[in-house]
Amino acid sequence: MAEDSAKQSLESKVLADISKTGFPLELRMSNRFVEADYYVQDSVYYVDQDEQKGREIEIIALKNSQSTPRKDPPKWVRLRCIVECKKSSKPWVIFTSPKTTYDEVSPLGQATGLVDNVKWTSEMVSSITAFHPYWQMLRRGRSFHEALRGEEDRRESSVIFKAITTTVKATLSLFDRRFISYSGEVSLFQPIVVLEGILFEAYLDNAERTVLEQPPWIPVSFAYRSAAYPDSRLTVLVVTEAALPTLLEQLGAALQAWHQLLTTQPKLVRQRPE
Repeated sequence: MAEDSAKQSLESKVLADISKTGFPLELRMSNRFVEADYYVQDSVYYVDQDEQKGREIEIIALKNSQSTPRKDPPKWVRLRCIVECKKSSKPWVIFTSPKTTYDEVSPLGQATGLVDNVKWTSEMVSSITAFHPYWQMLRRGRSFHEALRGEEDRRESSVIFKAITTTVKATLSLFDRRFISYSGEVSLFQPIVVLEGILFEAYLDNAERTVLEQPPWIPVSFAYRSAAYPDSRLTVLVVTEAALPTLLEQLGAALQAWHQLLTTQPKLVRQRPE
């Protein structure tokens, strides 16, 4: 009995210790992607070009627009979600402002396999943006703040910044691995940060008063500048754990919208030269 009691006590301590980490969150989020019919890779390494070191991204999840082979373009439209998971006892605050023309290039900049220099009509663009979860939102995240941090915490680097830059660098590493197809395949890339915690959006109203809201997710427009990387502007979705299934539903609808557009507009799909 004493041995059983000691074992239970040790297991309780180990479980309590694990609960303080982000590992259970990672496993839960991996399950959410599997439930949404994604192929999931956990703990994927990429090379951080700034530091020339291997780094880990927690989840890369792949979803195809269809499950059967096709002869006509697009043969496939593939959505790759590059996911970092964070647990925080401090509320995350993301400061937003209205969309600008700099943000408008983002859905095309996060895709490969498309023909360069093709004129996109407003109807083509709207056929995607009508479904995409962040193009239905009026504002974009610009900067961030971890609220209610003590003085000791303030000396450390921003966890939000680290999470966003990790997803951006991991996404750029996938670009570098040449997911650029000449065979009728188009790849879409979506960096995502999943938060186990409280997410606030802060913005100014018409009277320039600060407004706080708690949306399920916030699209953050992030322009990364580094000597080791090409200048890049990506839109990172910061989403609460509870809202991830709904977000994945909307991303799935946008994936099907992409497939429908490229089926009716095959001239947009890059093909192998004869």
